Amino acid sequence: MGLIVASACSYAQDTKYQLVERNRRMPFVTADTYVKQDNKVITNYSIEPIGETGARKFTFTLPNGTVVAEGVMKRDNAGKIVVKTMQDEKMHTVGLKNISDMDIAREVAMFLSDNKYL
Repeated sequence: MGLIVASACSYAQDTKYQLVERNRRMPFVTADTYVKQDNKVITNYSIEPIGETGARKFTFTLPNGTVVAEGVMKRDNAGKIVVKTMQDEKMHTVGLKNISDMDIAREVAMFLSDNKYL
């Protein structure tokens, strides 16, 4: 019985964090609330201001709603964003080439994809 429970738990974790199958060589395309690759949505994202500091919080989810990562872009820290990945609770600093919201979302999605979080 213990093996069945362990197997069920493992299955639940695997199905919850299910990456979108796609051709990873295709370019990333960003819209207001999602990032696509190979014409498939690989992540949805949202942006919310943090107080009146000018900082913004980016939240990235899988299409099934599972939170993959959260990133904070501070106003005085242009050029990089600090991203926490939920799967392993690690902190990453991602360098940015652009600072528009859609470009930030695309660059973070590329980082997450390259590191197998997406």
